[in-house]
Amino acid sequence: MTYTIADLKILDQVMNDIDLQLKDFNYIIPYEYNQEAYSPRLVNLLLTTCIVIERYCKILQIECQLPEPDGNGGIRGVLRNLDGNGVLANMKWTTSFNEEFQPFDGTYAWWQMYNDTKHEETFSITDVKYRQVVTAILALHSLQRLAWAKLTTNWTKLNGMDLLDIEKWDEESDLSWSTRHGLFHTYSGPKKER
Repeated sequence: MTYTIADLKILDQVMNDIDLQLKDFNYIIPYEYNQEAYSPRLVNLLLTTCIVIERYCKILQIECQLPEPDGNGGIRGVLRNLDGNGVLANMKWTTSFNEEFQPFDGTYAWWQMYNDTKHEETFSITDVKYRQVVTAILALHSLQRLAWAKLTTNWTKLNGMDLLDIEKWDEESDLSWSTRHGLFHTYSGPKKER
């Protein structure tokens, strides 16, 4: 099975709704002063966000022709395969008040919270914190950018390189954007350390 831009556009609609929900929540409870806040709305945002992350992981796994993760790796295994050359680990977001996020720092605390929320009988809404939800949403946007780059085909044809190989990234070929995105306005794509 292969995916098309139409598949990504459907996911974009869900992401737009996630972003709108985050914006509305941030208006009521500003993230800048409430990173440890919890709410049933944050639980719903986390669940929705991670479901879409699962879909993007599947799209990237198939389109980049990555193997199934070993054992019971699940999405963490897919993320490890996607990040085999450090592309995800080097993605960073910065807030308008200069707080840096690195959604793929290897801990995947936001993913663990999602799994705990889905499976644990002792789950409490107080466990899901604002910062984890924001980090998950930024992970989602990072994966979205990779998927769009991969499926628009001009990445491979234009740059003649593997999207997931950090060794081949440079200033001219990276996916960096300086953009205003809700309360998070700067994205720094993966860059090879110089």
